[in-house]
Amino acid sequence: MDDLEQAILLASDSAAAAASPSVRAEALAFCARARDESPPSSLLRLCLSGLASSPHAQVHFWCLQSLHDALLHRRLVLPDDLALLRSSLLSLAVSSHAASPPFLRNKLAQLVALLIRLDYPHVYPSYFLDLLPPAPPQPGLTDMFARVLISLDDDLLSQEYPRSADEATDSMRVKDSMRAQCVPQIARHWHAAASTLRTADPAAAAVALDAARRCISWIDVGLVANDVFVPLLFDIAMSPGSAAPLAAAAVGCLAAVAAKRMDARAKVGLLRSLLVAQQALGSPDSGLKMAPLVTTYAAEALECYRRLGASDADGAAALEMLEEVLPAVFAAAESSDDEEVDAGSVLEFLSGYVSMMKAPSEKQLGHLGRILEVVRVQMSYDPVYREHLDVLDKIGKEEEDLKAEQRKDLIALFRSICRVAPAAAQLFIRGLLVTALSSAEASVEDVEVALTLFYRLGEAVGEEEIRTGTGLLGELVPMLLAARFSCHTHRLVALVYLETVTRYMKFMQEHVQYVPHLLGVFLDNRGIHHQNAHVSRRAGYLFMRAVKLLKAKLVPYLDTILQVFPFISVGG
Repeated sequence: MDDLEQAILLASDSAAAAASPSVRAEALAFCARARDESPPSSLLRLCLSGLASSPHAQVHFWCLQSLHDALLHRRLVLPDDLALLRSSLLSLAVSSHAASPPFLRNKLAQLVALLIRLDYPHVYPSYFLDLLPPAPPQPGLTDMFARVLISLDDDLLSQEYPRSADEATDSMRVKDSMRAQCVPQIARHWHAAASTLRTADPAAAAVALDAARRCISWIDVGLVANDVFVPLLFDIAMSPGSAAPLAAAAVGCLAAVAAKRMDARAKVGLLRSLLVAQQALGSPDSGLKMAPLVTTYAAEALECYRRLGASDADGAAALEMLEEVLPAVFAAAESSDDEEVDAGSVLEFLSGYVSMMKAPSEKQLGHLGRILEVVRVQMSYDPVYREHLDVLDKIGKEEEDLKAEQRKDLIALFRSICRVAPAAAQLFIRGLLVTALSSAEASVEDVEVALTLFYRLGEAVGEEEIRTGTGLLGELVPMLLAARFSCHTHRLVALVYLETVTRYMKFMQEHVQYVPHLLGVFLDNRGIHHQNAHVSRRAGYLFMRAVKLLKAKLVPYLDTILQVFPFISVGG
């Protein structure tokens, strides 16, 4: 073992590798021969000896990895060898070895999980009973047991990854056996670990709850969704004294409970029990601290409402619970904390919520106003890129492309709102424009997003509505034509302003008194005389479109036009 130990240390020493690449190559070759050419029984005993005697973590990792590869590729098949490997690994898992570096604990857990897959319960039925920490839970044993469950989930049990037919069969066998043998004991351990270690060792408590979260989808949900466990999870999640990873793990468990697949009526009862346990679940504070939960809760309530319908008592209750947690969802959506809030999940829920509306009530119109604000916030550029977007350097171009991609789903949501509540959308745009025009301090980002949304509003309304100025358009279009924003010199604002004016040009067909205002937009420093050459060129192109559309309406202003564009003909 001494020669192999030296070879492993040389192979893993980056400094030595840089000093003498040839020596490292020889060391790697020696390690490969020991792993690939040793008889399986000899390799097993060699690795177990290294794990027992070497003080070096690199040696331990090599031994564990070599055993994992030999087991995975069925080189280790003799019953006596497998029994020796099993007893040795279980002994390591419940010994002081659990206090070793995380990468070694993970590798040991992965190897134990592979053994479980291969021979639980038919060869060795006591894996989980042997590994389950005794009460009261201790940090090292709790951590190791949780890592085994997490590795088992990653490598076999989770349905989030594609599995082969053999893996699916093995997964079902392991789950069925665990449910019959030990899941209630494991659930009691999770509760005890969270309760006992939340202060003494928050990291161990967090990894225990992470393991619980992963299992909730296939165990009896009542083992977690009960009057003892759920209040503890809410207390950990909301307590200011909870370590952030532990609080996040508690929220993850609660979200997994809310997402548990079941009959819609049973789900309504489950969601109701969560609301009873945490009556402030719909508060903005809950949205900020438990964003994954409130988003999942709202999405599940919406799905129950869809399945049961408004005429069903449980369906109506689902809608009530949904609307009770909406303030928390809005708080989460408006949060700038990208690490805590899954913007995609929030947006998916909001889109589903809007799509189920037919004739929004006054209360729902209020909710739509909040959703419009969420859309505005999430569509806005980060001010840090302001100068880059003005000169459109490499950084600015990358940000513009990224934002265009990010905005696609938000624009689709905005269009949905325009369809179900056009008046509310127009009123929201009016508020944005008034605010932008009334403040000399209006930022580039606020003005740009206001104009972008006004442009998108023009896509949602019909041409006839634009021409006649239906609703607030009769007020908004003249407001747009007269607008001079304090940040109009910025490339982003100038371009979207011109595009938005062009979107509403048909308004001038019925309201010819605004043709001079339209000409002003294109012919003054907002258009072809803009300081940015790209803006100026774009203004010239868009003005040609105006000429083509309005033609005779421009004849009275021909002299003015020809002073700028002597080659234009608007007659005939």
